[in-house]
Amino acid sequence: MTKTAVLRKLVAIRFTRRILLLALRSFQHNDKLADINNDLFPKLDHESALESIRELGYFKDFTLSKSHLQKLIDRCQNHSVIAKGDRAKLIKVDYYNPKNPHLDECQYDYGDIEGWKEVDDIVKSNKILNIARSYLGVEPVVHNTTIWWSFPLLTQDGDIIETHYYGYHYDIDDVKFLKLFIYLNDVDDKTGPHVVISGSHRKRSWKTILNRRLNNDVAERWFNNRSVKIVGEAGSAFFEDTFAYHKGTTPINPRLVFQVEYGIMKDKLG
Repeated sequence: MTKTAVLRKLVAIRFTRRILLLALRSFQHNDKLADINNDLFPKLDHESALESIRELGYFKDFTLSKSHLQKLIDRCQNHSVIAKGDRAKLIKVDYYNPKNPHLDECQYDYGDIEGWKEVDDIVKSNKILNIARSYLGVEPVVHNTTIWWSFPLLTQDGDIIETHYYGYHYDIDDVKFLKLFIYLNDVDDKTGPHVVISGSHRKRSWKTILNRRLNNDVAERWFNNRSVKIVGEAGSAFFEDTFAYHKGTTPINPRLVFQVEYGIMKDKLG
């Protein structure tokens, strides 16, 4: 078993996770990120966000400014996406009329988007960074930044195929981590909205440690209808500690999402 695999198992257990977290906060010193003082999220309140993330595992109901949203959309419109991680297969997706490329997912190149000013302004926004710092208890490391399209995966007859990507699960990316999501197009019940099980990040029983993935019936039985579906217009943003059980839902219409992940360790676990 690799060192990473061992760490992932230890992180899943609350007691050992707390010991690892204490050690990292005491002895690891990450380079300070350069804050950008902007007001891209005018409705974002630090204390409200922090309280909600700690208690519920997520915080929503704030938005990216319309002007910056449009800049990010324009940037996406002028770049190709990678088909299923194969950099040799680049395709264009028209934001205003996205056609299904017969793939369930395609994303903009990591190397490209990390150099986009529109992305950097979000990732290093002082409001966002200060919430990440407070929640993680250390200077955060940016693990990754992603922008991707989700499409329905269809049979030859045009029927939607359900895949494991859209089942409940929790992530073990670091000892502690936090993600910011922004919907870049309107997301309703038919556009693959994100779903999180409120409060499921805080405690781990042996049955949840042993079951990182759950089907819908088991999730509802174990968590008593605590699932929260997050919908919203383009620009809608939310924080989430995806150590909580969560899932995407199968899209009928295309969905475009921005995500940045902040962590503690210099190397991501998963």
